Amino acid sequence: KNYLLYIMAVGCGGAITHTLVPPTPGPLLVAANLGVDVGAVMLVGLLVAAPSSAIGLMFCYFMDRMLNIPMRPVAGVKADSPANDEEDLEEKEHPTPLRQVPLWLALAPVVLPVLMITSSTIATTIADNQDRGKLAAEDLTDATALAANIASSAAADAQSPASRILASSHLSDSQRTGFIDGSLDASAITAALNSVLLDKSLFEASAFQDVALDESLRTKLSANQLRTKPSEMRHLNRLLLEATFPNQVAAHQWNSTARIWANRLDGIGNASLALTIAAVISILTLAWARHRSFHAISGDVEEALMSGGLIILITAAGGAFGGMLQKAGISEAIQGMIDLEGSGGLTVMLLGFVIAALLKVAQGSSTVAMIIGSSMVAAMVDVSALDYHPAYLVTAIGGGSLIGSWMNDSGFWVFTKMGGLTESESLKTWTPLLSILGLSSLIFSLILATIVPMR
Repeated sequence: KNYLLYIMAVGCGGAITHTLVPPTPGPLLVAANLGVDVGAVMLVGLLVAAPSSAIGLMFCYFMDRMLNIPMRPVAGVKADSPANDEEDLEEKEHPTPLRQVPLWLALAPVVLPVLMITSSTIATTIADNQDRGKLAAEDLTDATALAANIASSAAADAQSPASRILASSHLSDSQRTGFIDGSLDASAITAALNSVLLDKSLFEASAFQDVALDESLRTKLSANQLRTKPSEMRHLNRLLLEATFPNQVAAHQWNSTARIWANRLDGIGNASLALTIAAVISILTLAWARHRSFHAISGDVEEALMSGGLIILITAAGGAFGGMLQKAGISEAIQGMIDLEGSGGLTVMLLGFVIAALLKVAQGSSTVAMIIGSSMVAAMVDVSALDYHPAYLVTAIGGGSLIGSWMNDSGFWVFTKMGGLTESESLKTWTPLLSILGLSSLIFSLILATIVPMR
């Protein structure tokens, strides 16, 4: 009874938190791309997710009344399959009483990976908030002389490191002019350089070919910086600045105590490792509770892998298509169509929502849609000039990434295959549920940004 209600309710809670509330990857990376404090995103994400999930839950009740969908065997698992070896035959003829699994052991596969991932996230967030790569006034031996050096070097060579600094999109016109005419004071020069250090496109191999860089640093800077967090980007560019102007920029100490602990917990908090440990605990618990040997339990694992294989293939195909969209230059095309410079209104939020929704429909992954969408918005708009806290922009983009979940979305197939539903039933339930959650997230983001801008 009410089977559809239960699985839709679980999906409702999982989907809304997956796209709105850190420490899930999507909101974390959107916050990083837009330079928003993770704590603020957690707070705003919860404020938006709570009423949105309530509306989604009402839709779950409605669909449960409309559709009479019974509980079915999961695809790929045969409920009454014949015994295929002596152990299975013995189990069917003389069933062994199941052991009572303790509550802590039953919760371990769920709680343990959450604790592992969260501990790493908290440690990394604390270390990132220290922002050790940020320049202080005392880090520049002579700020005025450094600014003059940058201006003269850029004028002498259009392909020099100095020219890359002055050409950075993170510099305002007044800051760029101040470098050239020498009108900036030490604090203004420091602030301008700190802005440049956040530029993900600052490094260009040809411009820095004569600078003595560590090979590992050159490799890191040459890689795609889409997923690089602001603190990490500032650290890498700070190293670049120190190597370019060694006598004018002091070296910084990156490995603080917090960073050392973050690095130690990074391996423990790796999602793949955490979920693998959870899977091993689940398998061992199943074998212990049912008195089954590893030979017998291997059949259960095989069935689980077979049912998950289709989901993995579809997810991989969606990720490949997402990479094709990035290479196609969609971001540049939209930037050329829409000019949002100086926009501080709610239009930016609507734009982020629409871009994420289009990307979601096109390639299926909410995380990919959020990452690419936030990068495009960050390139078009100065989020610091918005009339509201940019955390609301994060939730609007997250809401857009829920729109249009269909057959290219791994979440669609998880819900369909694990819930024992047909594709048609999922299109009637899962797809509109996520669209309602997405639209609700946008509406509540707009309302809260207007009533409580947090500025």
